[in-house]
Amino acid sequence: MDTLQFVRWLIHRTSRPPPVLSNRRSSKYLLLDNCKIHWIAFCVFMCFREVFTDEKIRIQQFHFPPNVKEGHKVQVMCSLLEGDTPVHFTWQKNEVSLMSSNNVNIVTHPDFSRLMINDVDVQSSGNYTCIAKNNQGQDSYTAHLAVRGKGLE
Repeated sequence: MDTLQFVRWLIHRTSRPPPVLSNRRSSKYLLLDNCKIHWIAFCVFMCFREVFTDEKIRIQQFHFPPNVKEGHKVQVMCSLLEGDTPVHFTWQKNEVSLMSSNNVNIVTHPDFSRLMINDVDVQSSGNYTCIAKNNQGQDSYTAHLAVRGKGLE
C-alpha cells in the first residue's frame, strides 16, 4: 500500500481499510514507516488548516458620488479586501434584496460585484448594502445614495 492509497482511504472511508503493512495475522493494525506517518500528518494538518483558518472575509468600503441629480447614472463597486474566493455577493436597498431589472444592473465576478443604477430618480435614494459571504463568514457595507430632484438644482 502506498501513501496515496492510505490518504484516499482516510478521506473517503471506504468500507474496507487498506491492506496491512505487516506480516501479522491480525488485521487490527496498520503499521507505517516514518515517511508515511509524516505524509499523513501533513495531510491532516492541511485539512485542519483549511477548516479552522481564521482569515475572515472583508470588503472594501464604497461611496456614491455626492450631488447626484435625477437622470444621472451611478455605480459602485463592492470588492473583496481580504478572504478567499468563492464569494457570494448580494445587494440590498433599505434592507430589501435587490436584483437586476430595467433600471438596476448587477454584475458579479469572483472577487467583486458592481451595482449600476441607470436613470436615477428621487425614489432611487436610500441605503444600499453589499453583503459578501464565503466559507469563513460574511461582511457587509452600506452606503447612502441621495438623489436631488430636478426642481432642486
